[in-house]
Amino acid sequence: MIGVLVAVLGLLLAFPAGWLLAYLCRDELVIYRNWFKAIILISFITSVIIAFINFKEKWTIIFSLMFLIIISGISLFKGFDKKFI
Repeated sequence: MIGVLVAVLGLLLAFPAGWLLAYLCRDELVIYRNWFKAIILISFITSVIIAFINFKEKWTIIFSLMFLIIISGISLFKGFDKKFI
């Protein structure tokens, strides 16, 4: 039970981390839009594949990939915001 709460808290911390990274790296947001899309796609596909594999630490990997998806999604979203960049 505690592990699930820590994982959810970690995923919630991805949002401020994504906003901070997007703020600090504003000039790269436009240049690397395709890379953000690739990171999101690869992380999503990998997490779905790992969800069907049976081994002990699969949830740690899935939550880490979800963390990457959230941060890359925020960076991709903020890359299209003209007022932000």
